[in-house]
Amino acid sequence: MTSLTWLANRDWDIIVIGGGITGAGILREAARLGLKALLVERNDFASGTSSHSSKLIHGGLRYFLQGNLKMMRESLLARQHLLRDGPPLVKPIGYVHATYKGDRITPFVFETGIRTYAMLHGRLKVHRRLDPLAIGLYTPDLSQKDLSAVFAFDESQTDDARLVLRVLREATDRGAVALNYTPVVGLLRDERGHVNGILAQDPEGREPVSLRARVVVNATGAWADSLRRYIDAPARLRPMRGSHLVIPGWRLRLGQITSFFHPENGRPIYCVPWKGVVLVGTTDVDQEMLGENEEPHASATEIQFLLSGLQARFPTLNIRWQDIQAVFAGLRPVADVRTSDPSKASREHLILYESGLLTVAGGKLTTFHTMALAAFEKLRQHLPQLPKSRVASSTLDPLPDLPVDLPLDSNLALDWLSRYGETSLDFLSASSPVERAPFHNGHSASLADFRWAARQEAVRHLDDLLLRRTRLGVTAPRGGSDFLPRLRPILQEELNWSDSQWDEEVARYLVYWKQMYGLPREIN
Repeated sequence: MTSLTWLANRDWDIIVIGGGITGAGILREAARLGLKALLVERNDFASGTSSHSSKLIHGGLRYFLQGNLKMMRESLLARQHLLRDGPPLVKPIGYVHATYKGDRITPFVFETGIRTYAMLHGRLKVHRRLDPLAIGLYTPDLSQKDLSAVFAFDESQTDDARLVLRVLREATDRGAVALNYTPVVGLLRDERGHVNGILAQDPEGREPVSLRARVVVNATGAWADSLRRYIDAPARLRPMRGSHLVIPGWRLRLGQITSFFHPENGRPIYCVPWKGVVLVGTTDVDQEMLGENEEPHASATEIQFLLSGLQARFPTLNIRWQDIQAVFAGLRPVADVRTSDPSKASREHLILYESGLLTVAGGKLTTFHTMALAAFEKLRQHLPQLPKSRVASSTLDPLPDLPVDLPLDSNLALDWLSRYGETSLDFLSASSPVERAPFHNGHSASLADFRWAARQEAVRHLDDLLLRRTRLGVTAPRGGSDFLPRLRPILQEELNWSDSQWDEEVARYLVYWKQMYGLPREIN
């Protein structure tokens, strides 16, 4: 474990606070520019909004419906770059949208949006309008009653937490340092009152350590205003909660994303097949600001809202709350505080430079690299001595070619290369076929994944592994607790956990999972 005391003796160019996709993207760009860069995260990497999304890398069709062509164009370009550099971590997936009589968004308006999307995409045949009678070929259980139009087009998806970890790895491969479980408890300021460092709590519980830098970036997402209070800045963000249901894939069989507008209020509902389950979301409700160590949870009202949408559009399946395997919620750091309707609030990012503190918030998963570039453009207005890029900056580093003599299935090797990097291939080659085999239907996680992540990816707790490094805790029933006996010998060996430590971690994980992913008492 890296010592904060040792890090305090280094001269940092930039310190990034926040280990989600925004902070990771900024750290990567800083390292690419040759800056001495440090990132600190108070919990685990991607433990906030960046592991609680709909897992979509999308072109921003919804922004057309909001009249925001700028964001649509920005999202589409970012999606193209991620599809170029990110496979198989980022991959295309089919998408079907159904409109019904009475929807506020008519088929004409929706198709106009798709045509605009296609023109910006440069491909006029990027979508098809289907005969409503043929919907059974695409989504067999979707209701045909009052169905007015069906559209099919392509979108993309990813594992959001793994995307964060990849971006962080590309930064640290260039010499950056990233620390999880290192909370910031204060900001340092010079005689002019400008921020020139942070006061960070040592993970081992020792006295806080001062770390100084030319630039401090606040990339804490929905919690950004809490950090801005250190410089007496007024609140600028509107935290909004988005919740999802996790439905077993056998209960809601989908081969592609299926969306529709909720008959109650017209909000779009997305049903996203992912790793053997279907994610159903999302909501948009204002969230009272949480404390630094508090996390959002899906409310009974939100769960019932999403469930009623499923019941209305998949009536023959008779899906009930007992079919909900898990729920999760994330906070969107929305910068728009003007509109009374949360669903209409702008998703554009916000960049503020205040008393030497750069705050980057808002935006979304797809456009993380665009935000990083914009952050450095803002910084150069105040610190013109910062280096400028001499070559075009890619969203992700292209993957190297697989060795021709690799004794592995090429698809498995490419998957590991995309998630863990080139150094993981020797480890994978040396592992046994038993450890390489997936041990849960519909999910690619293997014992080898757990062993590598425990050994190489800054794991401190069991939830780091189950909820973010492998996602087994999201996709398997009961948070993957049935697999803990099989995982125990590997994790105790790799993490040097005693029997008592293992018992403590299991107890901690089960309590945490029930609180954050289980159904609330009002439903349960």
